[in-house]
Amino acid sequence: MKKPFLTIIVVTSLLLWNMAAVAGPKEVLDRDCTAAKAARNTAMKATVSAGGPCGPADAAKDTAKEAVGLDEKKEKKKGLLKK
Repeated sequence: MKKPFLTIIVVTSLLLWNMAAVAGPKEVLDRDCTAAKAARNTAMKATVSAGGPCGPADAAKDTAKEAVGLDEKKEKKKGLLKK
């Protein structure tokens, strides 16, 4: 009788943990991808079949954001950046 109850508790806790991880703030997970990081990750994926989260598309997007100053505009709008 204790085994099904324990199974229900474990499954429920795992589901809640997963939902909390998915619903977390995206800004914390957003990393700055540069061309060097993208090249290193692409080379790692080609050799060891495992690499980091940065790819060429992410590097291009982050470089464009930096060139336009999009992050600074967001921070200024939120009141985080003072100039």
